[in-house]
Amino acid sequence: MQSKDPRFHALPLASQRVAAFADTVNELVYDVLISKVRQRLSDVSRLPIWSAVEEPSAFPLPSFNAYPQAYVTSVGEYLLTLPQQLEPLAEGISSSDPNADEAQFFATEWMFKVAEGATALYMEQLRGIQYITDRGAQQLSADIEYLSNVLSALSMPIPPILATFHSCLSTPRDQLKDFVKSDAGNQLDLPTANLVCKIRRVGLE
Repeated sequence: MQSKDPRFHALPLASQRVAAFADTVNELVYDVLISKVRQRLSDVSRLPIWSAVEEPSAFPLPSFNAYPQAYVTSVGEYLLTLPQQLEPLAEGISSSDPNADEAQFFATEWMFKVAEGATALYMEQLRGIQYITDRGAQQLSADIEYLSNVLSALSMPIPPILATFHSCLSTPRDQLKDFVKSDAGNQLDLPTANLVCKIRRVGLE
């Protein structure tokens, strides 16, 4: 009886349309929030520092101290300020919804989404590096450590792939083979460990 009434079908269809609209809005918001990160990370795999070598010198120089580069600090600062940037949006929701906790949850959820997206984009770039010198490995290790600290500050887990990149890049090249072999997949993501060996020109045979 009910199923023949056209009004009975109108509601599910309307709610489907609302859900589809909400998905579209979510995608647009995400695209806007992630665009700055995408822009900053677009050429990371091709940075000349990765293939840089130590300059030969007649004088003993202090060992190279790597500081995180601008591309990663700008992404980190952006992620850390995202909660404040999302506050007006969250407040707009809470003014129309008396539940302020929901607005806070909204802002936190977006922050996590963007931080996850940023980490995925970064790992994609790291996989694109073809060759890295010892100097480059030191630098990239510092960059990854900085981003990992940002993720920890946001109460986010460090993905095993990112942790493996960091461990294998911060290990001296002559010890890398033994380091990877001795792990046997306990802590390291093995495909990533093999990739780092490849870009550092370390044979595992």
